[in-house]
Amino acid sequence: MRKRTRALLAFGFLLAVVLGVGGGLLSVSMEDMPDIADLHRYSASPATKLYDTSTPPELIAQLSVEQRTFVPLARMPRALLDAIVAIEDERFFSHFGLDLWGIARAASVNFIRGRVVEGGSTITQQLARTLFLTRERTLKRKIQEALLAIQIERQYKKEEILKMYLNQVYFGHGAYGTEQAARTYFGKHVEELTLPQSALLAGLPRAPNTYSPRNDPEKSVTRRNLVLQKMIDNGFVERTEGQEAMKAPLHLRQTELTNAPYFAAHIRKHLEKTYGSQAVYRGGLSVYTTMNLRYQTLAQRALERGIAAAESLVRNPRRGASATAGLRLQGALVALDPRTGAILAMIGGRNFKENEYNRVTQARRQPGSSFKPIIYATALANGFTPADLIDDSPQQYPGKDGKVWQPSNFGRKFYGLTSLRHALAHSRNVVTVKLLDQMGTSNVIRMARKFGFSSRFRADLTLALGTSEVNLLELVSAFTAFANGGIRAAPHAVKLVKDSHGNILEQHRTELSQVLSPQVAYLMLSMLQDTMTYGTGRVVRRLGFSRPAAGKTGSTNDFTDAWFIGFTPSLACGAWIGYDDRRTMGKNLTGGLIAAPIWTAFMAEALEDKSYEDFERPPGLVTARIDPTSGLLATKECQRVAMEVFLEGSAPTRKCDDHRSRKSFSETELEQLEKLRRALEESVDP
Repeated sequence: MRKRTRALLAFGFLLAVVLGVGGGLLSVSMEDMPDIADLHRYSASPATKLYDTSTPPELIAQLSVEQRTFVPLARMPRALLDAIVAIEDERFFSHFGLDLWGIARAASVNFIRGRVVEGGSTITQQLARTLFLTRERTLKRKIQEALLAIQIERQYKKEEILKMYLNQVYFGHGAYGTEQAARTYFGKHVEELTLPQSALLAGLPRAPNTYSPRNDPEKSVTRRNLVLQKMIDNGFVERTEGQEAMKAPLHLRQTELTNAPYFAAHIRKHLEKTYGSQAVYRGGLSVYTTMNLRYQTLAQRALERGIAAAESLVRNPRRGASATAGLRLQGALVALDPRTGAILAMIGGRNFKENEYNRVTQARRQPGSSFKPIIYATALANGFTPADLIDDSPQQYPGKDGKVWQPSNFGRKFYGLTSLRHALAHSRNVVTVKLLDQMGTSNVIRMARKFGFSSRFRADLTLALGTSEVNLLELVSAFTAFANGGIRAAPHAVKLVKDSHGNILEQHRTELSQVLSPQVAYLMLSMLQDTMTYGTGRVVRRLGFSRPAAGKTGSTNDFTDAWFIGFTPSLACGAWIGYDDRRTMGKNLTGGLIAAPIWTAFMAEALEDKSYEDFERPPGLVTARIDPTSGLLATKECQRVAMEVFLEGSAPTRKCDDHRSRKSFSETELEQLEKLRRALEESVDP
């Protein structure tokens, strides 16, 4: 009797200790318990959303701490809901927040295996942990998780819990929620997911990095097939349908709009500067941008293919490129509406995740010959005509440190008297330097500022060769004045910003500035059209682009940068290729060879469904038949005749009387002629 009494007392004491410890733990755990009344606040997305110009607007990206897009349960396919339940919590619709049988089974399996291979957490527990708790493995956290799960189950319906979970859970690669996951892995909306795609996503939450199809396709497929088997076992799909889905290939797509992050980052900087980080990341702003989603996709494809083609040329040992091991060729493209300045597409590099450096707005590079139109526009605005002649012959200029600088043309040839039209079309360096010398660098720099350039310029004659660094957006924006009757529209990316209540915070007003008269702009336009017809940009026509267009190539002397900037009446675009560390790409890798094809590919597809447009000719211009070798009115004796455009009152009035043929000479030939002249002079008896 005494032993029995002692046993009962010992049991009572032990029970009291257990209850006391448990009660204490419970009390401590409940001291800082989150309030689940905040649950709805978490399910309302605070992200700032960026939309394109479509009708209705298409979501481009969102700016938030986490990439997430909330969607109602009705938009999620049944297969996805079943897959999640089958793999994560097969008794979800019958338990009260805790799955006691699941916990016991997991404990048993883990004990047998000697390590944690199964978890007993329900979907409700996972939701509680995701929204309110940390992932630390402590007894207190587990108790809080269980208590929160029970509270959530008492307050919300199963469908509401499942909706909140599927919009919160992490699927890897920055994607939170099923909609963002569907776009990240398959480039589609969640309601478009197939059975095997739904199963693949359902298998990710347990270990997103481990089972990601981008990180390990084989493990991902194995996990997907396990989910499908679970669906079969639970009666969610027929065995034949499930087994057929197990054979399906992954069919992954690149993250939707791989390079749209460059555009989104460009807008983010503006928003942060204007409204502050708190408003951007938690204020739920709606930002209606200028992006054309179709153009963005076409631009990305054109740039990717163009860089790949350029890399095949770079690898050619005959071109003398420096070693490129571990270094990738880079590129950039931007498209604008020349009438409004709206940025329609922006690709800042090959891969935003690898490098966030935006080569459209941040990279300043030498534009080479693509800067020459600014010099010629300055000349035309100051009384020159496209038919005026400048002698393309050697000339020396005093350089730095007392050295002499003698500019030369590509191919090291000189062409004698050359019209401004032909000099621009063929990108003659010597003529451009002499023209700049006549105009004065200060006048050209002032004109460049009117065109919107904010970059620093070198106030010397090398400005003619594009040695002062600019960015791609500046360059394309400047060219829009030629397309738009001399009026430049400042580039912009945001049309409208609303707060979370729909109030308008910002509405863009187009900023227009008259850079050139309509007549001078048209003269420049016609000269840049010839660049495509027979000049350095003629590859555009050879590739089949036949719409009215104008543009200019750009290449640096050491082939570190290749550009092409061009436009039609309604679309302006610029493409650039080069290495970030400014090493040479190789001999003769010019803008016409590697950048112009990118421009052509994008423009041809972008304008495919657009009606034919031509440039309007303003009043105040006249056309005359001239001899391009003399710049005078043509006669019957002239071997060459061209139609030239002039401002009223500036056309030549004298007829050509010089019909000698003219030959271009290389530097070597000129040196030989000079030696011959001197020899003849020395042989003559004074």
